[in-house]
Amino acid sequence: MDAALQQREGAIDLRIRAPATDGCFDNWREAFGRTFLRLDVEPSGTVFSTDISLRALPGLGLGSITTSACSLTRTQDLLTDGQDDIGLVALLRGRGRARDRKGRDVDLRPGEAVFLRNGTEGAVDYTDDTQHLCFTIPQQALAPFISDLDAACMRAINAESGPLALLLRYAQIVVADDGVTREAGAAIARHVHDLAAMVMTGSPELAMALVDRGGRAAARLAAIKADIVSRLSDSTLSVTTVAARFAITPRYVARLFEQDGTTFTAFVLEQRLSRARSLLMDPNKSGQSISTLALASGFGDISYFNKRFRQRYSATPSDIREAARPEDG
Repeated sequence: MDAALQQREGAIDLRIRAPATDGCFDNWREAFGRTFLRLDVEPSGTVFSTDISLRALPGLGLGSITTSACSLTRTQDLLTDGQDDIGLVALLRGRGRARDRKGRDVDLRPGEAVFLRNGTEGAVDYTDDTQHLCFTIPQQALAPFISDLDAACMRAINAESGPLALLLRYAQIVVADDGVTREAGAAIARHVHDLAAMVMTGSPELAMALVDRGGRAAARLAAIKADIVSRLSDSTLSVTTVAARFAITPRYVARLFEQDGTTFTAFVLEQRLSRARSLLMDPNKSGQSISTLALASGFGDISYFNKRFRQRYSATPSDIREAARPEDG
């Protein structure tokens, strides 16, 4: 059995690979699958493998999961946890089928998603190796917009465009980010609730109402900012390349930053300067030259870096590095 587990506040990263008949797998299925996830995991092959990243935010659960063929089932005895959130499963690779106690079933192909009732019996069968994103959203976050939650579930939704594409992109960034604060997490949850309501209703009127109150724009800006921070060392980073990744216009990206009281260029510069300052203060980087750390932060011109750094921190990079050195004795 090959297994690894990392657990931090609000985050779990788990990898396991084991024979499906192995006693260790049975222990994992009971302790993690049935007790923690509240799902019964039934492998389809002789070897079961999965790689799971889970993030718990206030009022929202997010997960990125790669798994071998298996069935994940909410059985009657597992419903005693009282969890009645709405689940959203979006398939990125492989094939699957969702089914519920009413006999409804939905085939899922890559690029499709389905809402599920976690408070009732049901299952998702993955027929081959799959990768998917999953969400758990409180019913009360969606109930004001949907008169019949049950009818809105168990329908295949195409994820190629619209709010769902943005929602999935947003989730991938959040799952990959270990540094989300509780305050930021609460804001992220609100944005995801808004986007999920748009997806579930398919209502242009609701979309416009939520855009008017800033939900979708705020979600887009937060996702764009997270994407920028993850690519600071990329020399091709620009408003044009960011816009292309999010399938929007450069002008719209610029307008989002303007509404936030800044500009794309100013935000990128501030993040790169902050990254450089952190690297200069890191004792593990003391053996690296200042120019190397500037390049790692996205600055290709050392003169420009030095000038901007002094303007921002009223000190030279050398001053900051020296001040961070531990005193002898």
